[in-house]
Amino acid sequence: MVLIYNIFSKAFFTLFLLPSGYIIGSVMSAIFVARMFSLPDPRSHGSKNPGATNMARTKNTTAAGLTFLGDALKSYLPVKLSLVIGYSTHAALLLGFSVMLGHMFPIFFQFRGGKGMATAFGVTLAISWPLTLLNSMVWAGVFYISGIAGLASVVSVCVLPILYLASPLHYSLAPFILVFSVMIVWMHGHNLLNIFRSLLDKKPVRKHYN
Repeated sequence: MVLIYNIFSKAFFTLFLLPSGYIIGSVMSAIFVARMFSLPDPRSHGSKNPGATNMARTKNTTAAGLTFLGDALKSYLPVKLSLVIGYSTHAALLLGFSVMLGHMFPIFFQFRGGKGMATAFGVTLAISWPLTLLNSMVWAGVFYISGIAGLASVVSVCVLPILYLASPLHYSLAPFILVFSVMIVWMHGHNLLNIFRSLLDKKPVRKHYN
């Protein structure tokens, strides 16, 4: 019976949960919130990124907040549920990876998705809220100093694997968290180039890049 249960559990995870995670991730909160508030499509203005930071450019803080909440919850809930029903943290993290892929490359929106920060926040929050809180403090500190959300995001996700590596409970997850970090840095690649070019040209970047 135990063997049958393990086979069923693995099959259910592989054939149902992982594809479902990708589909859930493909639901872009920013696009639906923009329609709800009759705002421009976030892919048509600013950084053209369907995320909370670009939504904030509309000056509608409620819309930006709902976008962040939606992107975080769509990863937090599946990952947390997988842990509750008995899957390992490694399996839960794999499910979170599936949701992030859907968010970055959504099947419903021509594979033009977001950069993954809020979705990654939801994943890590479900795994370990203390480490997520520490990482959020890193983000807030960098943003306070630089005023650039994109730079704060990149620095915080680069620190995240180090936090996991230093954790007695979650150090084995550090290599997998590193994959998350590389994905998000890669998604921020264009913004990073713009930031570095502006710094070299001594131009202000505070309000231009997310």
